[in-house]
Amino acid sequence: VVESSEERARAAVKALEANKDISVATGLPYSFVGPKKVTVTTATILATLLGKRKNLRPFTHIIIANVTSFTIGVQTLLGHLKRVVNFAGAKGHHRVIFGGDTHIAHDLLKPYFNKLHVSAMTEADAKLVTIDSVAAYSRKQLIKIPATSAKAPFAPYTAFAAEMANEVLRWVKDTVKVGSGVVAIFGQEGLTIANSVVPIVTKDAASTAKGLVAVIASSADSVDELTPVAVIDLGVSTIRGANTASEALLQFPKIEFSCAVEIAQRRVLAGNHPYFALYPPVSRPIRSFDCALSCADRHELLEAARADVDLLSFVAPVRESAINEALTAFAELGLIQSVAEPTLTFLGEIVSRLPGVSVEMGTFVALAAALGLPEVATAVAASSSVAGLYKDETQKTALRGKYDPDDSNPSDLLADGVVLLTESEHVNLDAAKVKSALELQSRLMRGLSDYLPLSTEKHSVAAQRAALHKSASLLAYLLSATLASTAVRIKDGNGELIHIRSVERVKAPTTGSAVSFPTSGAVATAQTLEKINETDIKYEGITLVCTRDYNASQIVLRPVVQHSSVSDTNSEGDKIVRFAVASNGLTTNYHVPLETANGIIEARLAISNCLGLMMLRRLLSSAATTEDFVAAIRRKRRDFNFVQHIEETPRLLEDTIRGSEVKEVITTFVKKQTSILVPNEVGTLHEGAKAAAATDLKSLEALFEKKVSTEETKAESEAPAQTESAVSASEAAKSAEPAVEEDDEDEDFFSKHGPIMDDDDE
Repeated sequence: VVESSEERARAAVKALEANKDISVATGLPYSFVGPKKVTVTTATILATLLGKRKNLRPFTHIIIANVTSFTIGVQTLLGHLKRVVNFAGAKGHHRVIFGGDTHIAHDLLKPYFNKLHVSAMTEADAKLVTIDSVAAYSRKQLIKIPATSAKAPFAPYTAFAAEMANEVLRWVKDTVKVGSGVVAIFGQEGLTIANSVVPIVTKDAASTAKGLVAVIASSADSVDELTPVAVIDLGVSTIRGANTASEALLQFPKIEFSCAVEIAQRRVLAGNHPYFALYPPVSRPIRSFDCALSCADRHELLEAARADVDLLSFVAPVRESAINEALTAFAELGLIQSVAEPTLTFLGEIVSRLPGVSVEMGTFVALAAALGLPEVATAVAASSSVAGLYKDETQKTALRGKYDPDDSNPSDLLADGVVLLTESEHVNLDAAKVKSALELQSRLMRGLSDYLPLSTEKHSVAAQRAALHKSASLLAYLLSATLASTAVRIKDGNGELIHIRSVERVKAPTTGSAVSFPTSGAVATAQTLEKINETDIKYEGITLVCTRDYNASQIVLRPVVQHSSVSDTNSEGDKIVRFAVASNGLTTNYHVPLETANGIIEARLAISNCLGLMMLRRLLSSAATTEDFVAAIRRKRRDFNFVQHIEETPRLLEDTIRGSEVKEVITTFVKKQTSILVPNEVGTLHEGAKAAAATDLKSLEALFEKKVSTEETKAESEAPAQTESAVSASEAAKSAEPAVEEDDEDEDFFSKHGPIMDDDDE
């Protein structure tokens, strides 16, 4: 049984609990319980495994519970099923059952599986009620929609539909025989139903509300766990279209008729309950083509890159520009080789195993883990990725101000991490959200388990909190580098967006943040931003650093930077090196003195050595000891002390950033060399040894083989062949590393790599 998300998988397990013969494969690395007759898993998990198999044995049936969700994870799975099923044809005896709205699924999937008969099952369809029937019931004249309004909804019609929605609520209240329940209403953002006869509450409030309530939802997945007793569908959606995801958040949305996939999802959500179709019969596209990918979609796209599928040949097409925008962001963060060649780098491999957070926050976690701060980074990421941790804005402001670990570099995100690690404050937070944040932190730590070169023994909460305070400045710099797409330069107490094509001004938030904008001389980055009215932009999760340190952190900590291959001379006659950093598709250029540039390259090499330690740990057996790890290092570099290196690198990075003279300029340069944070080879396996398979792939193989227990997935008895795509991706990343040799103490980078000359003298 395949679900589109872990939340739906958990709901499926709960629904099937009467059948005790169930196994579950969830989480990263995947926790596997089995063997059983029925296995519940997610689309991305099964897609990852099918990328390495030619058949579905020993399973007899694959049931995709809601294929019409057509998430990127589901579509990646369909791509692999197409290969497996079409390869075997009828001889394979594969039985793939698609659940959902077969009105749309059958037409899309029949030509996709060209060697297999695809037939539609008669589903228990929702009790469909059209707007004509509702209008007749309420004795109202039906408003006809003009023939020219097939894409943009006719305003009087949507107002009429909202009025009919209230009539439906009145009918549901009077006739549905339930003591309590939720009515899901799908319509545009900010939909208001005047004089509603049923209380309209938020999704969180609906889960605990007594009596009949209504929730206005943006998507079927957002209210799936509420199990509505009725679905009211106005047939419209809020669409944002822009060049980048960040720009999309700053645009006022458009209201359009929902696409066929969205309508199908809403019908499926209704199940056997009433489905009120308060919309006219208009022509609809399969998908909405002018919306940016969501955070979850972007992560599933990164996982699809790991699964090695064609990212532009999905069953239900995804807008190509939206795919390219996400791939551009991945390439800027060093997660893939390039937009044209979306092969995962080693850093991308790690981030692909960190679900539940944005790819930007995942990059922050991966780099911080390389620097010896995995528990601290996962606490920051988890606390900032779970919405509603604080009970109200006043409490959020107070606690963030109380626990902000660094006065010189204030950060809401770091303060959230400290609050989560302060157990005495949990009583003042939302208990359910605290539990969710701690579970997310645990999942992130499991995702890092294959890569941590030091002992994975959990430190005490007090020790984690002390480490966060000690490294607060470096973590603030790292947040500034990974969240640069939302950066604003502070001027006259307001913020000017740096990497977003907009003339909007960002005002310092009055509540909810512990960060105050100074008059000037600083740059703020945010985890999320959103335009809330004509003049104001909501900024959430702010980190503030001085302009000089921000510029230096971009060059030192950004995974991908470009620099001139030779030194140049500025207008004052000083020797400089030119650097360039891209974010949101926009490039920022810097001039750096030659001596400073050499220090920056050395600092980046130190980070690459830390990543090299993570890759070495990844290739070793999960049962390898610290002695095995040290022996592997000594086979390559006998004088390399990895513990000392991890301890000294954070201090080196802080000193480099604070001591660097970096000047932002508007001039560009042509001759560029790329510096990518990829792992340096710091150790080798012993002769004849093969790289270990990743924990998730091992447990997935166990899922198919039905013979490995939970304990056996934690430690391997032998080193399997190097078949993991992530290992090959790591090698590809390594080959993409710029031709930079390790510097000797008496030589600098730019002396060794090209003459120091002016461009005119070349």
